[in-house]
Amino acid sequence: MKTRFTVYLCSVLMVLALTLSGCNPAPGDAATASPVTATEVPPTTEPILVEPEETPEPGVPADWQPYFDNVYGFRLAYPTDWQYKVMEMGGPGMPDDWPVKAIVSFFPTAMAEVMNHQGPPDPNAPPAVPPFNVEVFAGPMEQFRRAYPEPGQIEEGMVINGASMVVERDTYEDFNTVRYVYSHPADPQVRVVLVDVISGFKDRAAANPEYIEVIRRVITTLEFTGETPPIGDPLAYGPVTIAAAGMTLEVPESWEQRAPEWAWEPTGNQGQRIGMNWVDLQAPQEPEAALLPNHSQILDSEEVDLTWGQGRSFMLEVYAPAAQGEDTQSPVASVEQHLIVVMGQNGERRAYDFYASAKSTEQLDIMMPVYHHLMGSIAWDVAQENPLDVIRFAVAAKLNADPNTLDLILQATEFADACLSMPAEGELCAQVLTPGYGGQVKVGEKVYEVRASQDGQRVILCDESECMK
Repeated sequence: MKTRFTVYLCSVLMVLALTLSGCNPAPGDAATASPVTATEVPPTTEPILVEPEETPEPGVPADWQPYFDNVYGFRLAYPTDWQYKVMEMGGPGMPDDWPVKAIVSFFPTAMAEVMNHQGPPDPNAPPAVPPFNVEVFAGPMEQFRRAYPEPGQIEEGMVINGASMVVERDTYEDFNTVRYVYSHPADPQVRVVLVDVISGFKDRAAANPEYIEVIRRVITTLEFTGETPPIGDPLAYGPVTIAAAGMTLEVPESWEQRAPEWAWEPTGNQGQRIGMNWVDLQAPQEPEAALLPNHSQILDSEEVDLTWGQGRSFMLEVYAPAAQGEDTQSPVASVEQHLIVVMGQNGERRAYDFYASAKSTEQLDIMMPVYHHLMGSIAWDVAQENPLDVIRFAVAAKLNADPNTLDLILQATEFADACLSMPAEGELCAQVLTPGYGGQVKVGEKVYEVRASQDGQRVILCDESECMK
């Protein structure tokens, strides 16, 4: 979520570059209404220090809900009818030493559909700007200024809930972001920044006065909890080889393994865990039934394409065991993200489960960067199999059939693009001739068309009514 960091404007609105159609702000001059008043000055390259005229007064409605960050140790409150989205960090174009460690975007429920949109942006959709982001920076001030150059105005001297906070206002002609920069009391190199992209734009502020009022209240609620030591530097990862599974992956070096399982937990753990498991399947055994925890409910599920295979992700609520003799619903013990991948290895149909677990959705969101790092670090130590065997096992997994009894006929072919001439909805495909295999498979009385990449890692099955990708 990532190549726009060389441009200051896109750095500030990076979250939009990842989820929407771009990072162009709505035009407009600086608004006169703002959460903290300041003397208005013309654009300048030198920051002007401004004494704050007033400190925002608290006044948060009692029904607001809390947001907790147990990695960097802070919390805030936001409206009940709002949502938030934790952005994925890292990826192509992102420098390894980039100081932004976490981004959370907050927005009203009315914006949820566009903010949670998956796949390529809709060029015809109207732009949507989340009213504010909360971003975590780690590193010295010169690193901080890589993301945010010197602003036109800096207001100093505020103390919010025991933490020092300054307000930075950009004074460019067409770009007037306001930043509330909180310094972590236990680690001077950690800064939590509330980025207001509404108040400094005349048109946005005039159209959304209710957002300005929300931001004015939110900035009074942010406080450092001290429950978890802050992380001034990125987590250091180290390789772990799991010979029995035929793979090597990376986990945080400071985390403790939950032996004898292949699972790891942070120090001072509050129910957070990442790990993996696997099982050799016997037809017609289903991988979900073999690997997903009992007493759980699937909240969401979708297909996932990996560089080394295809899988399905699951979001679960796992319930505590019911008390004997009681009819009441069991409480939720954990919220979990699972990714199950079925592969053919050594003549067996093996299912792998990579998971992250926490006590709440908020804590699980915080775990996602670690989980994504684990998934991106996987290296297989097993020898590559014959691609036709890989395809056979993949077809068997999709059809829940015995791979040794499949009536599968394939022949080498070329497809017009990298999506095997059958892209998923909204998928962008490289327009190059792509070698692979085409054919059909018969299961009972049904016949499916089969398309597969040359290495067997992408397999598509289609019958008369639908395709399985």
